[in-house]
Amino acid sequence: MTLECGQEEVILAGGVEHMHHVPIAECVNYNSSLFDNREFHFTNMGLTAEKIAGIYDISRREQDEFALLSHNRAVTAIESGHFGKEIVPILTPAGLVSTDQGPRKNSTLEILASMKPAFKENGTVTGANSSPLSDGASLVLLASKILVQHTVSESGLRWSIFPRSGSTLVSWEWARFTLSGNF
Repeated sequence: MTLECGQEEVILAGGVEHMHHVPIAECVNYNSSLFDNREFHFTNMGLTAEKIAGIYDISRREQDEFALLSHNRAVTAIESGHFGKEIVPILTPAGLVSTDQGPRKNSTLEILASMKPAFKENGTVTGANSSPLSDGASLVLLASKILVQHTVSESGLRWSIFPRSGSTLVSWEWARFTLSGNF
């Protein structure tokens, strides 16, 4: 709304999830007084999944079947290039990372069934049928139409317009140019 009202010309909005810093396997000492007025007991997502599976009688096999279906769908989407424009390749000391590393390509029900419960003794949630520890980030650059038009005319950049609910989506090339401070 601030773009449409002319209050801002450029807005960056983004977020990061860095699950490798979350001590899931350890007992976390939360300040329990923060949850005194809540109707639920605060716990990690693995134990929450165990609780939901118990409440709704979701078997280990059903969880494994759904996990396998989900992984197969994700692998198919990755291999068909569906996420190609959503992932920006990053060069790391280990090499180029250009695809999601979470989906397990060669998984089977037998492999999933062989996994031990990860969160509760005799539980049903495993490292194979639960969410992986994933790190990721996203960033969106929002700009006024006037700024986009000015930047394009000054720079000679190519850009594409995709109308969506009164807004304009421009190319990644324009966003990179703008983020580099060239406007």
